[in-house]
Amino acid sequence: VLCGFVQAQSKSYEIPTIRVEVSINENGTVQITEHLTYSYDGSFSWAEYELPKSGYSAIKDIRISEGGQSYINSNSEEPGTYSVSESAETIRLKWHYNAEDERRTYTISYTLQGALTVGPEWSQLFWNFLSSSRDKDTKQLNVTINLPHKVSGDSLHVWTRGPKGQFALQAASGTFTIEATNLDDDDVAKIRTLFPSSVLNRSEVQVTNQNFSLAQARQEEEVYQEKRAERLERQAYLAQLWQNISYLIVLVSLGLFYF
Repeated sequence: VLCGFVQAQSKSYEIPTIRVEVSINENGTVQITEHLTYSYDGSFSWAEYELPKSGYSAIKDIRISEGGQSYINSNSEEPGTYSVSESAETIRLKWHYNAEDERRTYTISYTLQGALTVGPEWSQLFWNFLSSSRDKDTKQLNVTINLPHKVSGDSLHVWTRGPKGQFALQAASGTFTIEATNLDDDDVAKIRTLFPSSVLNRSEVQVTNQNFSLAQARQEEEVYQEKRAERLERQAYLAQLWQNISYLIVLVSLGLFYF
């Protein structure tokens, strides 16, 4: 048992850096390319990644590559291949390779249909770039979201939902840039970007929410922040209350023991 424990402890991996490039196209599709950097300590032969089956109407063109070399969609489990499977809530990608005591970057790309909320004047992409169900911390997350046309900075709006104080936001010339550092494995990185609907080809893209507006998005974010502050305040109160109860239990226990 001890030998097995030592062997297990000597083998580990991290995913310290994730870089995401997003292109919002004129036809309303969204192309997402994720570069995942793995750092291996030991020998590894496969990895898994999950995509949600919500927030869009269809997903296509799923690809995995490394260093410009495309993996082959196959169930052979040979190095250089990958497979796609589905459950009720997720799409699971599994790819195979041979890695040992090294750092490697894998690229996962896919195209989403129906991922935008399109209003008469304003549209949005609201996407979670980090799931709270992952089992590794993320030291550095970089997300770049490009619109099909350049837009002045005052027409671009961005909000994040995740650990407070760990996101840096920038929006200019039709590009959103979001950076986050030191995200725990149970943290999320939900990013909401708002932009003029005029950047989309209205002959190909239909309005999906006639009532959607910038004012509505701002109000929703204000309500979210208020509820978040109330929740954090409640958690802090309960933590302090539990600490006081713990002290009381110790004192009562000592008193009973003395009696």
